Amino acid sequence: MARRYDSRTTIFSPEGRLYQVEYAMEAISHAGTALAGITADANILINYSRQAAQQYLIGYNEDIPVEQLVQRLSNLKQGYTQYGGLRPFGVSFIYAGYDSHFGFQLYHSDPSGNYGGWKATCIGANNASAQSLLKQDYKDDISLKEAKELAAKVLSKTMDSTTLSSEKLEFATICLNEEGKVVYHLYKPYEIDALLKELNLGGVYEQETVKEYERRARERARLEREQEDDGDRKQKGVRAKFLKDAEPEQPRDLLKARTEKVVLDANLNKTQVVVSTSVASKQPGFYCKECDCVVKDSVNYLDHINGKKHQRNLGMSMKVERSSLDQIKTKLANMKKKKDEGPQVYDFDAQIEKYQKKEEEDKKRRKERKKAKKKGEIGKNEINEEEEIDDGVDLEMAKLMGFNGFGSTKS
Repeated sequence: MARRYDSRTTIFSPEGRLYQVEYAMEAISHAGTALAGITADANILINYSRQAAQQYLIGYNEDIPVEQLVQRLSNLKQGYTQYGGLRPFGVSFIYAGYDSHFGFQLYHSDPSGNYGGWKATCIGANNASAQSLLKQDYKDDISLKEAKELAAKVLSKTMDSTTLSSEKLEFATICLNEEGKVVYHLYKPYEIDALLKELNLGGVYEQETVKEYERRARERARLEREQEDDGDRKQKGVRAKFLKDAEPEQPRDLLKARTEKVVLDANLNKTQVVVSTSVASKQPGFYCKECDCVVKDSVNYLDHINGKKHQRNLGMSMKVERSSLDQIKTKLANMKKKKDEGPQVYDFDAQIEKYQKKEEEDKKRRKERKKAKKKGEIGKNEINEEEEIDDGVDLEMAKLMGFNGFGSTKS
């Protein structure tokens, strides 16, 4: 029966139900985050809300109130439920924010465009059991620490996982600092694991304290900075300052011009049988012997053979030989000499005379060879080969095409 009334968002069933909107509501029951439903739809709505907030800031020189932003977004979602040819946004949101009008606020909107304010709420899978836990444990004078503990507790009992970790959830808080400014804090993985460990709810780094993890992170960041500094020093020709214990790099030749010819049409118009167990050299594409890899198209192949990895495997660096002072002086002298000589004048008559003399010499040589052939001084095969070279014509091909009867036997 429902199939008769679910083809449009504007068709009501006899019971007064909009099935398309109900289908969108079902789509949000497959996640457990601050937004639930179809991620692509959520991205569109998030971009819309950002633009709306920026437009309000430009127009009024102040941040948009939280409820006004929620209302704009809900109006857009509701509009997609009352026009034919459109489908509702299959996503539900939880909005948390702060403004000077109503302080901290929490709102929830569903795919139909309805929204409402809450003290504590949840969306996604197992939201019914999560809401019952919030009703039992939430209190109006709850502190930030207690709120974090309550949120972690609800997630641990409603998520389809035996143990929680930073790989399975994200955590964020909104609060005011000492100066009265709004601070949005997105927890880092180690902070989430530390919180879960403190509440005995899981955590990956069970054997490490938060301070130890921070120390390692700072040490890793310091090494990365030192490596960057050493790279800059090497480019300037200065000895590395920090990595004294590092193994010295093997010296490589300077970049040289390629001597071998690059063949791009070797496999053109050829059929090749490819199996999954074929070695790299038998795979379709352009095979690089030095790097033992296959590149699928010619453009990327040219980029590969001109790249740093390929040159490194050839024993060369990307640095070119620097010209010496004498080489520069010689180059400048040659350029000055060429400039003083002036532009080369092309003598057309002299070139015509040159080609005429060459043609006469070729005719004379052919006559002498024909005379030598009649006298039996050279064989027939030798004279045929010479004629092919001189005339630039393949005699065998000419015979096949029917052009073998136009020659003259006169000497």
